Amino acid sequence: IKLMENFNSPLLRQNLAEFWRAWHISLSGWARDYIYFPVLGKYRSTSLALIATMMMIGAWHSPAPGWLLWGLHHGVGLVLLSNYHRWAEGRPAVQALRNTAAWRFFGMLATWWYVAIGYGLTFVPYDVITSLTIYGRIVTLGLWN
Repeated sequence: IKLMENFNSPLLRQNLAEFWRAWHISLSGWARDYIYFPVLGKYRSTSLALIATMMMIGAWHSPAPGWLLWGLHHGVGLVLLSNYHRWAEGRPAVQALRNTAAWRFFGMLATWWYVAIGYGLTFVPYDVITSLTIYGRIVTLGLWN
């Protein structure tokens, strides 16, 4: 039996979209075909399609609040990344910076950080409000109370 490659060095990816194209490839492909494209076709909103897809992947893991927050976290991250890419198009200085080794390394670290925070939401056995409070403190480095 020949099985498809399911992971392609996701921890070496420079942004969240690249991470998801390399992480759990069979699940990501299924979600793209059966959640993302149908939602996009019905509502014509890339943002809604990304968030709905990631929340359904979270629910696939477990319908627990932490996994739904995980899906929301990843969906919002993908929306923000998509908006950043649209903004960066046509800005030569940004494009030049993105081609540097330092930028690629920073992108990899930022992706690790973002993914780790998301998984932190799934392991916290608290209610949604407490989970969001902890999440806010992590994201703002403790500045949000």
